[in-house]
Amino acid sequence: MEIFLRASTLAELSPLEGGSFKGVIFGAEFCPFRLPKISEVEEARLICAENGLAFTLSTPLLRQAHFNFTSKWLREALKEGEEWSANDWGLLFWAKNEGFENPVNAGRLLGKQRRDSRTVEMVRGASTEEARALGGSLWDEAADVALARGLGVTGFELDCLLQGAGRPATGENSRLILCGPHIAVTVTPACPWNDKMLHSPESCSYPCRAFPPAIITNSQRPEPLFCSGNAQFLDCGMEFFLSEAKRLGASRAALSAAIPA
Repeated sequence: MEIFLRASTLAELSPLEGGSFKGVIFGAEFCPFRLPKISEVEEARLICAENGLAFTLSTPLLRQAHFNFTSKWLREALKEGEEWSANDWGLLFWAKNEGFENPVNAGRLLGKQRRDSRTVEMVRGASTEEARALGGSLWDEAADVALARGLGVTGFELDCLLQGAGRPATGENSRLILCGPHIAVTVTPACPWNDKMLHSPESCSYPCRAFPPAIITNSQRPEPLFCSGNAQFLDCGMEFFLSEAKRLGASRAALSAAIPA
């Protein structure tokens, strides 16, 4: 199993020093405002090349207002033959229609998993069939897998679920990529820092990066929720994450040392 480091800034590449990583996933999953500048992408790619590491670009969930910016970013940032990941069906369709032939992974937001920590209690009293559904994803359906494959998808990302994720029905020739230890519980198109979300991401000064993640707990959810940017996360723990990646037979573990963007 290969371990890739997920990062959205050059500073987040520091764990590469002395690590056993095979590659880097660089970009953003949740907010187009946090896509790195093209110059940062080029520097990250150079760092990977100098260290013999694979390089994958990551693109986020999109609103229509940000589509032109992100598609332009992808066209400028992606090199011929380079792997990328998509968390937006519209961007996948666009890339297919534009003739992109790069290998592409279906990002974890496309999988439609049940990421709520309370699902653990539901699994304990569930039948085998119910437990399978609670740990399942969109990729349990052959029609959805076929749709993704028709758009060029060759790899499928999943989040590491606290109740245990099921192995998707994507076939033996597909890359299965497990993401963790930060589980993306929820994402919003709204931004608590920027009231100009309908404007171009080029105008964003990244105010969310000036503060540490907010931590939320309540009586129904004792596990803390980490709020960063426009997404919230659970931390499943590094040991559990890596053990789940091995249990599922994942070809890759996408590890985020910092709260993902």
